[in-house]
Amino acid sequence: MKDDVYRPHSFEEVEALVSPDVAARLDRSRSYGVWWFNRRRMQTYQVVESDENGRRYRRRTKTTAKPREQWIAVPVPDCGVPREWVDAAREAIKDNYRPPSANRRFWELSGGLLRCGC
Repeated sequence: MKDDVYRPHSFEEVEALVSPDVAARLDRSRSYGVWWFNRRRMQTYQVVESDENGRRYRRRTKTTAKPREQWIAVPVPDCGVPREWVDAAREAIKDNYRPPSANRRFWELSGGLLRCGC
């Protein structure tokens, strides 16, 4: 729901985001979603790891966010979800956060008794 593809935009809103050539091809009576191109820069590089079997070559990827001025707006057909629903969903999840991965460790309780040391 955080993606602008799901939120309908009027022709005037989309016209301000895209080039005049693209805006000339759009229907003024329809609404559009906006997909943002060029949001991230991905760098792929190869690393060498040595172990008892010899060398291993792995690919690593580094992703960095680009500034908003470099994003390119691409109008897409409206998905049909009312704007009020999208705004309400965004409001409902605005305080959500991703729980920490804890480095993929499995935390397990002892299964026994727990008591305070005081």
